[in-house]
Parts: sequence; structure tokens; C-alpha cells
Amino acid sequence: MSKEKVLKLIKILSFIGIIVASYSLYEYYFGAPSDFCNINEAFNCYQVAKSGYSDILGVPIALFGMIGFGLIFTCAAWNREGKNMHKFLLPLTLLSLLSVFYFIYLSAFVIHVWCPACIVSWIIIVTLFILSVLLGKRGNTTVNS
Repeated sequence: MSKEKVLKLIKILSFIGIIVASYSLYEYYFGAPSDFCNINEAFNCYQVAKSGYSDILGVPIALFGMIGFGLIFTCAAWNREGKNMHKFLLPLTLLSLLSVFYFIYLSAFVIHVWCPACIVSWIIIVTLFILSVLLGKRGNTTVNS
């Protein structure tokens, strides 16, 4: 897979991540127990959003997600005319991946509730990290499939 195709995939996934994080932000402010993201007691966006772990100093985690996905999208999109913005993708996705591990820990061992929208975001982040690693290994060459 060429560098351009990997960057395009990163842009698509990060854009989807922005949408999912936007939904999570909506859930944080306006969510109701009857939303479609609230499947049961174990898988429930509302319960996660209303837990004490859905913000940092009053700033919703979902907003950090939107910003992070936006930065990843920007780095992938601005990778033209010799700007080499893709070099920032690996640190950004690594930081995101580390936060995923923390949120998985919280869901599994602290609040005992899983947010389906969060799980989708986590899958996107893991995929973005893998793509960033592949992109970083290849530099300006092609990424083999």
C-alpha cells in the first residue's frame, strides 16, 4: 500500500473518529438513558458519560478525543509540499493508544460499564496507531501489504 493510500485511510478513520467523539460529547451533555448507545447495564454510554471518569477538571474526555482525532486528520491532510506532517502521527497516535489502555482499565475494573461509542473510538485509535507505525517504518517509500 502506498504512502498516499495509508494517509488517505488515516484521514478517513480520523474523520470517523471525530464523528464518534462528537456523539460522545453529545452524550456527555445531553444523553438520556433511552439512547441507542445504551444497550444494557454492561454496555451503556449514558452510565459512562455520567461516571466521575468522563471528564478532566470539567473538560469532557470526548472533547479531547475530538481534538486528538482532528490533529491526526490535520497531520495526514497537510502532508504535502514537503511539509512532512506525517512525522507527528506516530507520537499523536501513541499518546492516544496509551489513553485507550487507561480507559479500558477504567471500564473493566473501576466503573464496570462499557461505552459502545468509546469502543469504536478505541478500535479506530488502535488502527490509526498501526497505520502510523507502518507509515513511519517506510518513510517516503511505499508500505507493503
